[in-house]
Amino acid sequence: MTKGQKIILLGLGAFGAWYYFTQVAGEDDGSDVSSNSPGLGTTIMAAVQGWKNVNSGPTWVPVLNATEAQYGIPADTLAAVAYQESSFLEGVIRGTTPSSDGLSLGIMQLQTQYYPALVGPDVAVPYQDSDVEAQIDEAGQVFANNYAALGSWPQTIAAWNQGLSGVQQNGITSVAYVNKILANAPAANV
Repeated sequence: MTKGQKIILLGLGAFGAWYYFTQVAGEDDGSDVSSNSPGLGTTIMAAVQGWKNVNSGPTWVPVLNATEAQYGIPADTLAAVAYQESSFLEGVIRGTTPSSDGLSLGIMQLQTQYYPALVGPDVAVPYQDSDVEAQIDEAGQVFANNYAALGSWPQTIAAWNQGLSGVQQNGITSVAYVNKILANAPAANV
């Protein structure tokens, strides 16, 4: 092993330790983060490769970005939410790997009670590309509507996690969730 390779490995190990102790160990901000949230391995891979290139990201980020442009959403906002919600894992995107509560499905982790036409029991699993595209489009519409009601992208991001009424009544309580999205979508920090 060359000196350069040893330095790279040491740096990756240090990053992993730093991330674990600052972001994972003991973190409880009260937000509802599903078991599909990026784990340490995915997080390290995302840091090395770039989060847009992890798992099925190269397939879906262009679709997410086009939806952002269609609805006037800041660059990478929907994409960062999709990454946070699904880690761009194919099983999550296709609906074959549900969230820990079993109520949220797909790339955007839509809740079956609110989006039965998109992720309900009458929608065949595994989801086809057209199903995933419909889920993304619905998320774009929800983001645009929530932004119109809230006037702030950080609050709009929080509303995806907390619900619109939750943000309107309590402000942003899912601070860690919002910060993770804003780290990958800095244009939404307004």
